[in-house]
Amino acid sequence: MKYAPFLALAIPFAACSVPDLESPADIAELCAERTQQAIAFDVFIDDRDGCSWGEDGNIAEDQGVYTAREDERYLVDGMENTVFCTLDFDFNGDFEYEDDFFLTWNDAVLVTNRGRVVDEFSEWLRYPLWEWEDIVELEIPTSQTFSPFCAGEDEGDADCEVPRKPQGEDWEDDLQYEPDPVVVHELAFRSQSLGMTEFGLITTGDNDDDDCSHEELDLEVTGSGIVF
Repeated sequence: MKYAPFLALAIPFAACSVPDLESPADIAELCAERTQQAIAFDVFIDDRDGCSWGEDGNIAEDQGVYTAREDERYLVDGMENTVFCTLDFDFNGDFEYEDDFFLTWNDAVLVTNRGRVVDEFSEWLRYPLWEWEDIVELEIPTSQTFSPFCAGEDEGDADCEVPRKPQGEDWEDDLQYEPDPVVVHELAFRSQSLGMTEFGLITTGDNDDDDCSHEELDLEVTGSGIVF
């Protein structure tokens, strides 16, 4: 499929509001019926080092318990009148973290290394919604099996790869997330309902100096959409 160039910023006088959308099915219908334009935007979150225990809802250090989190957000500007149809995520560089991380889109968890935790969260459609109050003071699940969660993967609607560091070994794998259009349509509907497109990176810890740490998140997002 060929896409027209994304000219929304070049011709602001032509912009109009997005029509009322009642469900992700409405977005799928729009994407099937209308001409799609190429879109692109970047998400950048700087590296982070250490937890702020006892501040902003964090509690005191405690071994093996979620005591602290650092929550960083990136609001994508200029997409209010754009309905996403397809998106490709290109993570640049190595991504390392301590202890756990949660990558979110408007609070919907896209990827986490600690998949056994997402059952603690409430859900929107099939997506766990990040909420610190749901896990603070929770005992951190431990397992000999690496168990990441990637939104849509269990249903065959996404592929992903999550970096890991086996005990006493070097980091393995790169961060990857590849959603099918059905996932994009659902989360695009949430974006339109909330009136924003915001990505979040939350890292957590219990009591170690390097907890709540991560390398920079440098994400290039490309795809197609309907621009109004």
